[in-house]
Amino acid sequence: MSILEAMSYGVPVIGSKTGGIVEIIDDGKDGFLVPSGDANGFVKKCLLIFQDVKMRNRIGAAAREKILSSFSVQSCAEAYYKIYRQLLHP
Repeated sequence: MSILEAMSYGVPVIGSKTGGIVEIIDDGKDGFLVPSGDANGFVKKCLLIFQDVKMRNRIGAAAREKILSSFSVQSCAEAYYKIYRQLLHP
């Protein structure tokens, strides 16, 4: 949830390549992924975010847009409605 919350505020995130994180972050587009336990990779991505303002703003804006379009209350409600409708009316 913390990744989704940060992205909703336009904050570039760095996540590990584990679990559901890889389903949320599109590496290099709306956040960054590093192998689990890769401290050097994490530091490199942090430095990249801090040093490149244009990239940071672009990644943050893409992250926010992804959350608004795919993970908002409205979009989730619509997805559930679609599923229930298919179950009730196959």
